Amino acid sequence: MKKIKIITLLFFGLTLLGQNKPKLVYIADPLCSWCYGFQPEMDKILTAYGQTCDLEIVAGGMGIGNKKPLDQEFKESLQDHWKQIKELTGQEFDNEILNTKGLIYNSEPLCRAIVTAKDIDSTKGLAMHKLLQKYFYAKNKNVTLLENIKLCALELKFDTAIFIKTYNSDKIKKATQADFDRVERNGIEGFPALILVKNDKPIIIAEGYTKFKKIDKKLKKLLKK
Repeated sequence: MKKIKIITLLFFGLTLLGQNKPKLVYIADPLCSWCYGFQPEMDKILTAYGQTCDLEIVAGGMGIGNKKPLDQEFKESLQDHWKQIKELTGQEFDNEILNTKGLIYNSEPLCRAIVTAKDIDSTKGLAMHKLLQKYFYAKNKNVTLLENIKLCALELKFDTAIFIKTYNSDKIKKATQADFDRVERNGIEGFPALILVKNDKPIIIAEGYTKFKKIDKKLKKLLKK
């Protein structure tokens, strides 16, 4: 994974200038299996710091523009990868999803669902991310398809008609691309990444899968300052 060498306020946008409450910016992607493995650690972070820090999830983007279904070599590579993550994290994987006919490894539809959820209800972006992961990795649902994204929206109690209309809007398509651009502009190529913004200063907390204990140690030190 490429290291994050430079993080600028361009990544976070001018709206953060003058902020008082610290913010945790979580850069992740539903098709990133390490992000799925990291979710239990992220839950611990939110339990510990959800009251003291705001949270923003930024959609990373994987395989954007890809239109070719998974080939056998890639499927086998993912199976080996998922086995490693399952052994390390205990997260549930149903490898049968990889046998889905015509499955295309392109997270744009999933990321757009996260951006849509944030647009309608700013508190539900992470919930959508987690549910998309659950459907894909553990429930054998192809959430690159709108029909299954709709099921996630329904489970999160969105008005599905409003959700789909918003999802298909030019506004949301542009906002999703803006997330991808922010990630690329700052050289973030590996997910998950966690950044603390305190007094308008972005500080890298984690790059790649990291245990809560290590993150907790850093956050305790930084938030005391």
